[in-house]
Amino acid sequence: MQALGDAMLYRWLCDYLESSYPERSREVGHGAVWELVRASVERARAREIEEDQEIRKYVHAAFLLGPGFEEDAKLSWARQILDDPRFEQPGERVQALEEAAVRHVQTAERSRKG
Repeated sequence: MQALGDAMLYRWLCDYLESSYPERSREVGHGAVWELVRASVERARAREIEEDQEIRKYVHAAFLLGPGFEEDAKLSWARQILDDPRFEQPGERVQALEEAAVRHVQTAERSRKG
């Protein structure tokens, strides 16, 4: 049953990313999106992020920042958010992470354009 539930979760998350970021998803390919989703779900669960919407936020941040973002020294702020003891619930952490990841990408895009 867990495998079926995971497959449905992965499909939902892939659909979310591919509909939200069609160009980027096409560039990397469906297989790479699927693998990012699978690996990110595992990472989220290892951090005790269990609710589907919370997992979605973690996966969204991983898609924006890149796989392995937690180990990237240039993105140390992301790990600091995830490890911040002021956030009592995993949902608070991933909400802050997702918002910061979106801001990070928007700032980088503005810098590239101007």
